[in-house]
Amino acid sequence: MMGTTFNGVVREFIQAVMDSLPGSAPEDIYWGYNFLTGALTLSLAETGRLDMLSDGLCRSDDVAALRARLGP
Repeated sequence: MMGTTFNGVVREFIQAVMDSLPGSAPEDIYWGYNFLTGALTLSLAETGRLDMLSDGLCRSDDVAALRARLGP
């Protein structure tokens, strides 16, 4: 389902990244995309791990704090 739903737009995104970084190895771009989506997936998963590790200073369900740290 993920492939049929998102592969088209993901391939366009990856191609745009490749076009903006001429000379980069394609495998590095694909790995970079994998790291990016993995980090975003974990950050949005609300696992509670962030809450535990920070002793409640940060909350994994605090979307505003996440968004502020992702940048403009």
